[in-house]
Amino acid sequence: MVSVRFSDGVPEPYSEFEPRVRASLAREASGRGLVARMLAVVSVLPATLAWKRKNISAANRPRWVDELAEVLGGRACLSRMAIDAAVPPSCAVSSPPSLASERDPVGSCVVTIVDDGERAGITVCGSGLAGTRASAEALLDELLR
Repeated sequence: MVSVRFSDGVPEPYSEFEPRVRASLAREASGRGLVARMLAVVSVLPATLAWKRKNISAANRPRWVDELAEVLGGRACLSRMAIDAAVPPSCAVSSPPSLASERDPVGSCVVTIVDDGERAGITVCGSGLAGTRASAEALLDELLR
């Protein structure tokens, strides 16, 4: 939900971190925060609770996804969709959560994994520095190593 920002390897001062955490907690408490909105979406998914627990919970996801979530946290989104059929020849790509701008040239990216239990299709879509072909290829090389 909130992570410490680093600049040149130095963590942000507590005086900057603390108000960001308070604002984030206030958004969550009011239902406008990221986690609150994600929970709202999951709660209305047209699927059984058993399917949701099996396919969405962190406890049941493949362990190799854990490393991705840790590496990508903060600037990227990682989605995994488990399907009961063979991975299709093409997969949907989601738009990144924050588009690059003059103020924030880094942008962000979305990695989507469609997993049929034996194979997976992986897509990467990014914006700004996180959206260059070189960064996407480097990310995929890391994932597949």
